[in-house]
Amino acid sequence: MRQLWDMKQGTRNGLQAPLMQPVIANLSMDDMTDIVAYLASIDVPAAPSDVQ
Repeated sequence: MRQLWDMKQGTRNGLQAPLMQPVIANLSMDDMTDIVAYLASIDVPAAPSDVQ
């Protein structure tokens, strides 16, 4: 949430910030909360093992 908020406020900089700022500009706090909740609910698969 903090990253979205900082990017929306213009205080988060980085190479991808100019690409994300127009996307985030119109998000409400509820929108950002929904995005964070969705991402937190996704199961991340384990990385493939190189052991043979």
